[in-house]
Amino acid sequence: MKLWKTDLENYIENLYLSIDVFKPSQIDPETVAARLGIALRYEALPSKCLMIDGVCYIFLDERLSDHEQKRYFCHELCHALLHVGSQRNMPLSFRQLQEWRATNFMQQACVPTFMLEKVIQGIRFESHAVNAIAKAFSVEHDLASKRLQQYLRMKKEQEFFYQMQQLLTNQKY
Repeated sequence: MKLWKTDLENYIENLYLSIDVFKPSQIDPETVAARLGIALRYEALPSKCLMIDGVCYIFLDERLSDHEQKRYFCHELCHALLHVGSQRNMPLSFRQLQEWRATNFMQQACVPTFMLEKVIQGIRFESHAVNAIAKAFSVEHDLASKRLQQYLRMKKEQEFFYQMQQLLTNQKY
């Protein structure tokens, strides 16, 4: 059974393939930013995304570890690609929604499903899969575990839906 992907999973897969990012090792701030035409700067200040004179800038906190910078980059990348305008004057609930979406985007962009499936293929134990994901994608174990759980939950839900569909299709009325 082939799994269905969410719109976000498809968006990220198409985005990466469009900039020739095919392997987990290619998902790094410098590579992705350069290929998308985003100016990337490292500063001793909190990470943020700004549009300045028509140029998109992502500022990453240089004091963070490489893993943390990658997470923040993918979070800010969502703002750069999918959000418009400043959050300063928007209602709190809308700002919270954008932040939730950016966090979800970050998880998917750091460990995209189309690459994740290849990394965990044939691995039987979750702990081994988490280690393989963390190593392949250069992410912390907690993020690797969250993405694996997300993926497995989606897979189980879709398998259940497929089984129910088969039952209903085979019912005689």
